Amino acid sequence: MSCRAILSWFFGVVFCCLTGPCLAGEVRVLHGEPSPGTKNWMPGDVLVTGGVLNEVKPSITSAPNGDLYMAVEELDSGYIRLYRSTDDGHTWGWVFAFASGDDTRNPSVAYGEHSNGEKWVYVAYEQVTTADDTRLVRVIRYNPITVAWDSQTIDGPFIMSGAADQVHPQIITDHVDWGDDYYPYVTYAKFAIDYYPVFCSRSTDRGVAWSTPLNVTGGSENTSWPARPEIAYGFSGLFITFVKPGWTGSSWSNQIWVTESSDYGFSFTTPFQLTTTSNNVFHPVVAAAHGVGTLVVAFTMDFGADTDVTFTSSTDGGTTWGSVDILPWTFDYESSVDLAVSNSGGYFHAAYKHDDMAVDEIWYSSATVAAPTVWSSAVVVNEGNTASAGFPRPTIAVNPAMSSDEEAAIAWTDWRQPYPPYDVYFDSAGLAFFADGFESGDVTAWSTSVP
Repeated sequence: MSCRAILSWFFGVVFCCLTGPCLAGEVRVLHGEPSPGTKNWMPGDVLVTGGVLNEVKPSITSAPNGDLYMAVEELDSGYIRLYRSTDDGHTWGWVFAFASGDDTRNPSVAYGEHSNGEKWVYVAYEQVTTADDTRLVRVIRYNPITVAWDSQTIDGPFIMSGAADQVHPQIITDHVDWGDDYYPYVTYAKFAIDYYPVFCSRSTDRGVAWSTPLNVTGGSENTSWPARPEIAYGFSGLFITFVKPGWTGSSWSNQIWVTESSDYGFSFTTPFQLTTTSNNVFHPVVAAAHGVGTLVVAFTMDFGADTDVTFTSSTDGGTTWGSVDILPWTFDYESSVDLAVSNSGGYFHAAYKHDDMAVDEIWYSSATVAAPTVWSSAVVVNEGNTASAGFPRPTIAVNPAMSSDEEAAIAWTDWRQPYPPYDVYFDSAGLAFFADGFESGDVTAWSTSVP
């Protein structure tokens, strides 16, 4: 019996939830605008992309030595580019570009390595063939040392409901927890007659072969629009969160759900309904702590007059969940959250979009793993109020070469003059100054007072 199998038997738990979150009366306490004293981080946003092509939808990950990898989509060109930074994000260079079919889009990136020297950067993506509108979910893996690469088809070809539908596969590895024995995992949603079930596939040989995709939706019911599931692995197991209809107590509406695998993606529990709100909720993300059984699921909630980023958390591996609360917010629009968590102890980190119709900002907030309900005041990551409204979702990862209070690394799609094009920019709480006193020759960025 393998080490994974033994631990799965020993620690296996039935995923059930004794208490569910509720939003008490929808009464909100105004946390206020980001503090003027923490308005920006250290001077300078770092340009990642080349400033020529429209590059959007970044996804970021890190290696144990602190190298950062970022996959971005070249809008309308059919290519995905992979960038790397070996100096904590000061400078970036593209190391690999690829295309397949007529369009290659919606990248998600992950990393894993083996003590034999084998290193892999994994990029999951959607491939589109325009002649018949068929889609594939694929994974390409790239070795940054040998520059070898190969690709595998996870699912497809299949047809979505319409040409405008997009598949947003998400990929992770459990390398932080399992080292040499790590598995990569992919989740995504596709069209199935009248709903969009969520699937998961795993590889037990570091991406050479992938399992038959498993429907983890928990029944045929799901959203009538393309779901966008998210996946995370931590001490408590493998978790996938997504949107599908749920009962509010008086009616059916879209709610946030989560399902768990305690056997490394071989099987999943019946999904549990995390929310029972009458407000519309969408775009959930999940982060699972390492070393302790703490989880956070965050998502956007529509209050009618505005949207806010809300969350719920568990400190016992998903057995019980707390009430729904709100990350730092205003009466404007906050949305499009992404989460990351320290490799050991430390913090949950959140990056999300703030929009008041005139200002487009990326906000950052954090909470300790020990107290996942208490989040820091928001600080503004980007300069110039030019974060993209069309591609609002930032991406966040941790840089393990930094201390836990400086490890947050964020990238986003930006739309600053002269435009076009769209470009991807980066900043980090731990990004040190250059000799000229700035991170990248620019003049404004994050403050040093976070988290």
